[in-house]
Amino acid sequence: MPRTATCHRSLRCRSRGQRAHLQPHTTRRPTRLASSGQLMGQGSGLLIPRLNAVPLVHRLVADDRLAVMLAKTLVELDIAVPGDWKRAEHDPTSFIRITLERWIHTHGGPAIRHRFLLSAVISNTPCEWAEREAGIPYLTPGEALTTAFLRTLAQGFGAQVKPEILPDNVLARTPDMLVWWSRPRRRVMFFGGTDEEARKLNGLVFPHPALIFKVAGRDLFVRAIAASSRPKPETPLKTAPYWNTDGRVCPGSMRVPDTSDVASIPQWEDAFFQSEFTHAAGAVRLTSHPEGFIGLWRSLVDRKQFPVQYLTDAGETLQEFVAHGNER
Repeated sequence: MPRTATCHRSLRCRSRGQRAHLQPHTTRRPTRLASSGQLMGQGSGLLIPRLNAVPLVHRLVADDRLAVMLAKTLVELDIAVPGDWKRAEHDPTSFIRITLERWIHTHGGPAIRHRFLLSAVISNTPCEWAEREAGIPYLTPGEALTTAFLRTLAQGFGAQVKPEILPDNVLARTPDMLVWWSRPRRRVMFFGGTDEEARKLNGLVFPHPALIFKVAGRDLFVRAIAASSRPKPETPLKTAPYWNTDGRVCPGSMRVPDTSDVASIPQWEDAFFQSEFTHAAGAVRLTSHPEGFIGLWRSLVDRKQFPVQYLTDAGETLQEFVAHGNER
């Protein structure tokens, strides 16, 4: 969260729309070619060894049947999101492209310094590539993909998660995401920015509702719940009553932990609450308190319990919050 009064999207808040540039779909044919833009944008988060600093162009050969097998494997490994199948209009190539686009964004996207080119050709038959463009070496000849290779490839796209004993507060865990809940408790809050009424509350102790935290990639998300017990998949979520977040936390000067494993949970919570709340983010209604946001927290000074009747509906369940990954 920031220590300044405004949230400039270009400098402080991560843009939610940043994605690798994608080329239009090619014309559908019985034997069709998928451009590199369809399957993976340049500058992705993957690292491939270089040959004397010369990037490689990888060409994969498969047909629609194998593309479907790859898509299925990505889902089984919790790398792909089943809901993207409808977004891809039931096209396996588009589904893989969307999955890789999401993976690239989650794992750093343009921030990755090393770049490589990936060009995948989906066709009915194996073929050889003899072109040499601008001195770039090609891997030849092309070979039909096997199920074993597809599974190995899919596993390579997913980050490796070390074995961990999951405590009771962990709700969901994938290679790219960690979701947990925090019981109601009293915490110190820090207020900054230009609002004088808010600054009067700086450094005081307040009661907080039960909270749901989600780390996806390097992004932190937070929601609240009305109950004080472990939530279920169908539990309706509430808007977290805090400045600098509309569900996704605007990090600003927040000291983001280096890892997102179970052991880092206290670090993520501390990073959130030890930063300053400076301003509202977006048009989200944070509380139904008659005196608004400042009035809510002013009324909670020295109180022991958070009045959950002043929480507003987030419009989603825990299951939906988890399924959305890093989208919200």
